[in-house]
Amino acid sequence: MKDRGAKKPPKFAKGKLLRASQLNALADAIHGRAVPGIQAIDPLRVQGKLTAALPAATAFDSDAATASFQVWRKNTSGVPVAAETITVVNRFLFIDLPDNTICKAEWIDGEWQIYAADCGAE
Repeated sequence: MKDRGAKKPPKFAKGKLLRASQLNALADAIHGRAVPGIQAIDPLRVQGKLTAALPAATAFDSDAATASFQVWRKNTSGVPVAAETITVVNRFLFIDLPDNTICKAEWIDGEWQIYAADCGAE
């Protein structure tokens, strides 16, 4: 896994005008690490809907269930549209979700896990 804290932003004197290369170096340093409350890196939370049913896990630690999940991102008009498909993991033992359920997923311990779901399928 990439060490996001390894890149340090360059130091600049207060009031100094920056060249384009210096601005790019600063932007690269900021983009390369997580900032609490700001998703300057790839989003750690996504929303969308299941494209397949997501069954309950049979064991939390060794037999999690998986399903395809269509991520929605807003287009230039602000309307959510399908952007990509990812695999989500369900480690809940007593929760299963039907196909087309609108959900939110979060990146936890190297996998996309559902953390919120609508009560009924679309």
